Amino acid sequence: MKEVGLFIIKCIAFVTIFWSLWLFAFRPMSNWAQSTSSNCASNQEQNDSNALMKKYWEQAARADQLQAAYEQQNKQAAAALMKQDELLSRWEKVIGKWEKSTPGK
Repeated sequence: MKEVGLFIIKCIAFVTIFWSLWLFAFRPMSNWAQSTSSNCASNQEQNDSNALMKKYWEQAARADQLQAAYEQQNKQAAAALMKQDELLSRWEKVIGKWEKSTPGK
């Protein structure tokens, strides 16, 4: 009986020591390590986010430049088309006069 009582006391002591170490030593250390790694991860995520935003704004600026170049080319093409229409109407007048002036067959 004495051995059983001693065994139960040892079990209770072991469980008490285990849980006290777990709750007061290991768990706070693991939480601290986890928070440190999450801080590093959040810093990394912040840096990645900043890099993505920088890349986005660079692409937006490039898109604005391309849009401005497109609009300039569009204006030049419209002006060239108007000039071609003007020349075509002049040639139509010249050809019309020439057809009227030549004797018909």
